[in-house]
Amino acid sequence: PPLRQAIYKMMRFWLDKGVDGFRMDVIPFLSKDTDFPNYPPGRYGDLTIHANGPRIHEFLQEMNQEVLSRYDSCITVGEGFGVSAEQANLYVGRDRHELDMIYHFDHAVPRDEPYFVDPAPEFTLPELKAIFAKWNTALDNAKPSARGWQNIYFGNHDNPRVLSRFGDSVHYHYESATMLATVLLTQRGTPSIYQGDEIGMTNCPFNSIEEYDDIQVKNAWRELVESEKYPADIFLKTANRIARDHARTPVQWSDAPNAGFTDGQPWLKINPDYQSINIKQQTDNPNSVLSFYKNLLRWRKQMPVLHDGTYRDLLPDHPSIWAFERSLNNDRIQIITNFSAKTAVLPGELIAAIQSSQQMLSNYRDKADALRPFEVRVYS
Repeated sequence: PPLRQAIYKMMRFWLDKGVDGFRMDVIPFLSKDTDFPNYPPGRYGDLTIHANGPRIHEFLQEMNQEVLSRYDSCITVGEGFGVSAEQANLYVGRDRHELDMIYHFDHAVPRDEPYFVDPAPEFTLPELKAIFAKWNTALDNAKPSARGWQNIYFGNHDNPRVLSRFGDSVHYHYESATMLATVLLTQRGTPSIYQGDEIGMTNCPFNSIEEYDDIQVKNAWRELVESEKYPADIFLKTANRIARDHARTPVQWSDAPNAGFTDGQPWLKINPDYQSINIKQQTDNPNSVLSFYKNLLRWRKQMPVLHDGTYRDLLPDHPSIWAFERSLNNDRIQIITNFSAKTAVLPGELIAAIQSSQQMLSNYRDKADALRPFEVRVYS
């Protein structure tokens, strides 16, 4: 109790100073089994076994009662490592009085040590859609007083750049970036836009282990490459796909030296594409990725159906089209995207679903019968 009271005192201090809330790191680990059991077979190193300890909800409810509930504007975001969709409402249900929202790791890039030489395949689109549908259903499938809320994201500091992961930054940079923006900003939940994603920053080409800063990459290199178990080229090829340093390179403000970020020496190399992808170049360009994000955010704020509407996947098994519907009272929005670099034909059932709707938004200037690479359309 003295330690918890000290923490609450610190929280009250910062809230009184004007802090608007807290992002709570690995919050499900706040309570653990006191005997620290051995890892179960097949789960060595899986830290999620320490999540959701026996007193976690007691502690969070006490924190809410002692501090959070006393500040009307305080927002809490819990990093839900180890929390399943089925457990989420225990943390963020409106009637639980614990946290305001939580984010999960179900669609995060696997970066455990073996994956640097035996890379895990990327999610198929049906798998990715199923994750989003599962969390939407779990949080919304309760009586109104118990429904929970989530923080939704594609990119963050622990994942590579979303554009390099799910898009085509070489041939369809604008189309990929704006399609991903639309999917994110039409989801139920509070979206987080990771710094640089709003201009379509991409993975940085790291050429040697010396160019990395992430301790996870360096530890894996020592264990896998310096031990002569695996060749360096295999490791570096995979690291250039999954390492989190890709999201940690300096934000590209302009085409000036060091991307306008600093006159000194940055902690990581500057992505060489900064001369063509930067904030200054996109700020006054109405056809830029940044302008698309701004317009989409303004539009989202004006439409309650995108805040609180239900979520329904229209084509859960389609391999390249992500189509979903948001509904609230008499308002209905359909979002249709091509999650690939190949043209996709609209299935008949999807045409029927939108035939009485009007197209409100697209990332292509003209219209076509089929969905072009990374095209997104929004209907109402």
